[in-house]
Amino acid sequence: MSSGAPPHRPRAYVAAPVAPATGLFQAINWAFDQAEDLTWSDLRILVSDPGLVTRLSPLQRLKSRGVRIGTAEQAAGARSFHGMVIAFRPDAAMLVAAEALSGVRAVVAVAASNDQLREWVGIYAPQHLGGVVLPTRPEVTAAVSVRPGQVLQPHA
Repeated sequence: MSSGAPPHRPRAYVAAPVAPATGLFQAINWAFDQAEDLTWSDLRILVSDPGLVTRLSPLQRLKSRGVRIGTAEQAAGARSFHGMVIAFRPDAAMLVAAEALSGVRAVVAVAASNDQLREWVGIYAPQHLGGVVLPTRPEVTAAVSVRPGQVLQPHA
């Protein structure tokens, strides 16, 4: 997902199953706990579809409070952002974009599908806020090569 050591910044996630409003508010509460000087305008919510703002009343309410809501592509066009980013229902590309934003103080992911979070959680080991607990280390399965006629024996 990224090269080199990940930047040191707080990270957290809310895994499925979780209601959209519940996940958003868990993420926002965590963000405000991370910084006393945080304001509503210091929050940016990344969405895959800008139409979600009109379809989900929690997003409408947050936007009216001053939270910036947009796509990963829109956020990438910003020179920098010195606040907290919430990736709402992210895919892998959105999580990469959230991590790449210059000046970001923290990243939170709120999942619709846990499959989209597994690699990110495995790499960054974020704090779990709700929903299913995902493994913080990617599962490593060693390939076993067997030659024809070779009998596998259990190790004692």
